[in-house]
Amino acid sequence: MRQVFDDSISFRKSTNCIKWGLMPTVTEKARHLTEMCSTRFQGDPTLQIDVSLDVQLKQDTVEDKVDQQTEHVKQGDSENMLKEEDRLAATVEAISIDTAVVPRGALFKRPDGGVVENLTFAGLTALEGRRLKSYLHLRKPREKWVTNLLTRLNYNYALDFLDSVDKDIPEGCWSLQSETSGLLAILRSSTWPGMTFYHRLLTPEHGYLYIGNGRKNVDLLFMM
Repeated sequence: MRQVFDDSISFRKSTNCIKWGLMPTVTEKARHLTEMCSTRFQGDPTLQIDVSLDVQLKQDTVEDKVDQQTEHVKQGDSENMLKEEDRLAATVEAISIDTAVVPRGALFKRPDGGVVENLTFAGLTALEGRRLKSYLHLRKPREKWVTNLLTRLNYNYALDFLDSVDKDIPEGCWSLQSETSGLLAILRSSTWPGMTFYHRLLTPEHGYLYIGNGRKNVDLLFMM
């Protein structure tokens, strides 16, 4: 059985939904520049963005410089240039780290430390499905293992090794709702608008989908 955190998961991109290619490996430079870039995606993987100009525009708000922000070939400091496909890969990584979710019990931690899918997982109950702490981040845990274990009265070392979404900041950044007579749990992120997770209660069926503009809601704290 394939381990969950073995770095073998890859993402693919397409401009026409017919031909697909692997996304490039995310670099530290791409992560750093992506955080500062606020322009919309154009759909051209080869597009070069001058992020230094993007920061300057935020300060100057000069309209006649907007057209200079993105161009295919540009002479300038290469350290500030970001290709759109690299930005896309960094954005997908950030969205996955912040909002990819699994229901509690869907993953199992073996005694040797490996994390695999739990083949005996039968889904959350109706009561569990209404609690935010029943949904865990699909990423390597950031909290100390004792934090995730001791916050539950019925903790299980093999199941409660991931960070739960109810500890995310700011409080209220997740919206949990139920549909179809309470048998379907819907979890939506306000940090990344467009990210939706679903879980059909009492079954192992679950998944998530992101449909958005690739821009993080950095003003969320002031909207709560």
